[in-house]
Amino acid sequence: MTHETERTANMSASTERTELRITTAYHVLGPVIVIKMQIYHYHYLLLSS
Repeated sequence: MTHETERTANMSASTERTELRITTAYHVLGPVIVIKMQIYHYHYLLLSS
C-alpha cells in the first residue's frame, strides 16, 4: 500500500467516525428537543388559559 492510498483510507475512516458521531448526536438530542418543545408548548397552553 502506498503512502497516498494509506492517507486516503485514513481520511475516509475519520469521516465515517465523524458521521457516526453526528448520527449518534441526532439520536440522542432529537428526542430531548422534542420533549422540551412539548413541555414548552404545554406551559404556554397553561399560561394562556
